[in-house]
Amino acid sequence: MAHEGVCLCGGSKVIVNANPEFNASTYFEPRAGGINHADEQPFLPQITCHCSDCRQCNGTAFSCQVLVPATSAKVEGTVKTFDIKVPNGNTVRRWFCTGCGSALMHRSEAHGDNICVQTGNVEAFTKLPIGMEVFVEDRWPHVPPVPGAEQIQGMPVL
Repeated sequence: MAHEGVCLCGGSKVIVNANPEFNASTYFEPRAGGINHADEQPFLPQITCHCSDCRQCNGTAFSCQVLVPATSAKVEGTVKTFDIKVPNGNTVRRWFCTGCGSALMHRSEAHGDNICVQTGNVEAFTKLPIGMEVFVEDRWPHVPPVPGAEQIQGMPVL
């Protein structure tokens, strides 16, 4: 099933071809080497990221995204990419609309074969629970932790 979302101006579209199946008990089941991978679970819960790169890119306290297999996501329309080396040494590629500047998705070497799709552009994704917060050491002091979400220092092995 394809899930589509659009940017603020409507000039860019993000499309994810996967079925939304969320199972909290599968996601949070302990696993050697990190959390369950997106290729085993098409849609994980939302992830909020408090890193300085996400905060600056989004102009806010944190970003919200879902991790999906990179092969299932694509963007169309007036889109550009921007690559930046982040403090941990990884390069992050960000896709955004050239018309309105809306962030659409991003990919880091830390994501493996997966990509992060910004949840604010795809209505169906906004209903997924927030299951994890990353780079919590960079959280703004007045932003409380999400109840029940796993709190991670830095970036976990995905």
